[in-house]
Amino acid sequence: MSSSPPGPIPNLLFVEIGFGVDQHGQNAVKAAVRAVKDAISFNSVPAVSKLVPGGRDGMRVHVRLAVPRGYVAAVEG
Repeated sequence: MSSSPPGPIPNLLFVEIGFGVDQHGQNAVKAAVRAVKDAISFNSVPAVSKLVPGGRDGMRVHVRLAVPRGYVAAVEG
């Protein structure tokens, strides 16, 4: 896990928080994917094609996860 903070985000459009869990499989990656989907699922940014160079295909998602210590290796690997 990187200890240095990420660099500046050039065109920050919005910030969302999501929650994800895999209760039965205890799969940290599956839980992380669910958290990202939860965070972006109810957003509507119709002007993103005008705001982001390259439109929707040029859009990138920056994700920062909070993971319990025992599951960090499962997410990194």
